[in-house]
Amino acid sequence: MESFFAIRAIMAIVLIIFFAALFDSYPYLKAFFIALFFLVVIYYRRSQLANISAFTKKANGFDDRKILIPFYTIFLVFCAYDFLSQPMNLPITIFGGIVFTIGIYIYSNSVKKLGKFFSTAVEIKEKHRLIQNGPYKHVRHPAYFGSLLFLGGLAIAANSLIAGIIYLILLLPWFAWRISSEEKMLEKEFGKTFLEYKKKTKILIPKLL
Repeated sequence: MESFFAIRAIMAIVLIIFFAALFDSYPYLKAFFIALFFLVVIYYRRSQLANISAFTKKANGFDDRKILIPFYTIFLVFCAYDFLSQPMNLPITIFGGIVFTIGIYIYSNSVKKLGKFFSTAVEIKEKHRLIQNGPYKHVRHPAYFGSLLFLGGLAIAANSLIAGIIYLILLLPWFAWRISSEEKMLEKEFGKTFLEYKKKTKILIPKLL
């Protein structure tokens, strides 16, 4: 699985480098950033594929991913188009790239800590435990925080206004709904234990939010 994913990533890099060379500004520098982007994405995917998920015990009954995947796709298409077709603002691209990389790192560490209890859906696994250490010691949803960072960083790095608007009016509300839905499910499953954990932690950012 990983080797197949790596081959597809390499093919995508070669294709995008070719198209990048056809546009006007910084073609080779853009190609370098795109290659870095794919290397980071491979690291991100490995953190997901490394987990053997436990069986699902209960889910919220609504797979929101089917609705959000088209919006993710549109978001990524605008990021790619704006990055390739517009003159690059190097300081903004570097700043966005740093935010993106930090987000991927936080997300991947959070997924690794969840282990077999990780899921891309809102659900409770068999013999589910409430993880309260590592990145979950101070915040309840570090993986979502990492996701918000790497998506926001991607829009910034691409200098894409439209991707930024999609992020603000579609993706942020979706993450808010997700967090609310997950908190309700965790409270129902773990009761007093979760309420005590909730008192000691923030939602996304230690000591702030």
